[in-house]
Order: sequence, then C-alpha cells, then structure tokens
Amino acid sequence: MSMSEESKQQRHKERQQKVKENVDKKIANAQVEKGLLLIITGNGKGKSTSGFGTVARASDTAKSVQ
Repeated sequence: MSMSEESKQQRHKERQQKVKENVDKKIANAQVEKGLLLIITGNGKGKSTSGFGTVARASDTAKSVQ
C-alpha cells in the first residue's frame, strides 16, 4: 500500500471511531424506560384477542402489566 492509502485508512478509522462514540453516547442517554398505552378500536372481532395476546407477551418478558 502507498502512504496515501494508509493515511486514508487511518483517517477513515479515526472518523468511524468518532461516529461510534457519538452513537454510544446516544444509546446511553436513551436508556430511559417508558410506558406504552395501546388503544385498539374498530368494528368486529379481534380487539380482546389482541389485548390478551399483548398482555401474555408482556408478562412473558417480565414487563409490568397494569
């Protein structure tokens, strides 16, 4: 490899490291737990089934169901 290609690779590596640090900061700041409210409406069947399925999945993953 020539010097210019090595320096390009080095600069690229440094830029990517900065990008990774910024992404890691955003991920660390986004670790706030929030609640979720689902409103299921409409005519016909399926609303209760959907609600019970959501509760079953939430309880299976140890989420709080109120």
